Amino acid sequence: MPTHSCSVGYLMCDGGACLPLFKKCDGTHDCMDLSDEQNCTKDNNKTHDCMGLSDGQKCTKDNDKVYSVTKYTVRNTNVSITVEWNVNDLTSAPDNLLYLLSYTKNTTAGDHVVWKNMTWTTNTTYKVLDLSPYTHYVLKVYIKEENGTKIFPPIHSVGTRTQQGMTGLAPGLNYTFRVNSYLGNVYGPETIIRVSTLGKKLLPVKSLQTVVTQEGTSVKLSWNQPLYKTHKVSWTYRIIWGKSPNDLKRSAHLTTTPNTTFIIHGLDACETYHVAVMVGEPLGIGPVAEKQVVTSPDAKAAPENVHAVLKNMSLMITWEVSCPQGGVANEQFMLFVTETSRNVLSPYQLLSQKNSTQSHSVQVHWGGRYSIQLKTAVAGAVLSHPVLCSGPKIPPPYELIYNQANSSISWRDNSSLPNEIARNHTYVLNVSKHEDMTDAVAYECPQPPLVLDTLEKGIIYHAAVALKSGEGYLSPWSQSKRFEIPIDNELVISQGSAVGVGVSVFLVVVALVVVVGVLAVRHRRLARSIISFTNTHYDSSQGTTLISTDHNLDEDDDSPMIRGFSDDEPLVIA
Repeated sequence: MPTHSCSVGYLMCDGGACLPLFKKCDGTHDCMDLSDEQNCTKDNNKTHDCMGLSDGQKCTKDNDKVYSVTKYTVRNTNVSITVEWNVNDLTSAPDNLLYLLSYTKNTTAGDHVVWKNMTWTTNTTYKVLDLSPYTHYVLKVYIKEENGTKIFPPIHSVGTRTQQGMTGLAPGLNYTFRVNSYLGNVYGPETIIRVSTLGKKLLPVKSLQTVVTQEGTSVKLSWNQPLYKTHKVSWTYRIIWGKSPNDLKRSAHLTTTPNTTFIIHGLDACETYHVAVMVGEPLGIGPVAEKQVVTSPDAKAAPENVHAVLKNMSLMITWEVSCPQGGVANEQFMLFVTETSRNVLSPYQLLSQKNSTQSHSVQVHWGGRYSIQLKTAVAGAVLSHPVLCSGPKIPPPYELIYNQANSSISWRDNSSLPNEIARNHTYVLNVSKHEDMTDAVAYECPQPPLVLDTLEKGIIYHAAVALKSGEGYLSPWSQSKRFEIPIDNELVISQGSAVGVGVSVFLVVVALVVVVGVLAVRHRRLARSIISFTNTHYDSSQGTTLISTDHNLDEDDDSPMIRGFSDDEPLVIA
């Protein structure tokens, strides 16, 4: 008949039932056979288990202390688990206890289980961090007294898994979540999860008002908080604005405030904006209260839609005034053209034209790079966003050639080089040890070839050349050239060439070994043949001559027997 036993931390009663040890001698009959309250003694109106005490050992409440975690409360995120526990079914645990949390990943049968122990703590709450998302874990807690050595093992553990928690959801609404698994750029099938939150729907803010300030490009918002008669809430409000309803959906511009007023600065003049206000915290995002507002003319507002188009040797710059209707009379503009490669600024003061679209043309240079900005000619005016453009490109040199004889580099000019550039120009050669031309050293020369007699020998270099006009503008860089400086006219072998040479040498060595081996075998056979010939003899009784062979010859070697010769006939063997 099989025997029945209880796990560690339990005692058996009622002929097979298991009861936690901390319930023994607690003054309450938990077993029907009353065995859990037998062999107990009373101390301060509480019974204690004194079984197993040696003679002379006093039976007190300190002899039978047993502690076990009896309840776990778990809260999860996608990468953490917070565990809270109770001891011996008590609402508050004794102050002199220490706890050790241990956890492991939940594995399948047969897999190796590794438990990870945290540190001992006096708290009955512990947060485990840096876990794997969407993973099952098993947790348990050990207990000991602060000054004690005995460790009370857990009578049970708790299983849970990390998960993605969604916070900030508003009450009383239906939500739809679409979830995909993915690896890199590969996505799995979509799963749809629908959730309905509990509670009453949030109320919208009341009496949203919009007022354009005196400067014209700022809007002051004001509203009243939602009315809740039963309780008062300290709200945080979300404010979203944009030039279209789609901007509101994308939250193109968003901010939060605890106040019921807010000023939006830096708007474009004479533009229509959509503004939305809603509660954001602490109970989730509430319904939207939306308004439209049109900003006023602003003398400091930046010009809009700035463009630049290259036409021959000039840039045609166009822009629009901030307010085509009802704008500032006799408005003037400041145009700033910066040549970025030389950092040369050219300012222009321009009068307003009759059309809403303004324009101005500026001369440019071959190879120039320009940044263009505009503003109104008013103190404190706002600059437009920079527009970047280039002048005509100078055709770059090409066909770089390295001459090992005199350590020089030469190149050719492009046949489409303009006459004004061809008459007056120099060259800039960049030389670097890196293929991406980082840390390049620049050499300027009037014409090719350029002698590079100061470079280190035995080093692989990369070079690229650009043409420099007489005004200091550069062409694009040519295609880079890779070259090597020999060491005193010796052969310089690159890493790729060294591999090829090594393979060739290896093959030659193998061939030599094979030839020597063949010659050695042939020499051995010849030597054995000579020995065999010297051991030949004539048998007069049989009239035969026998050429004997050495027993060490290969099996396929012939041992010839010559017959039919008499005693007085000579034998010639070739």
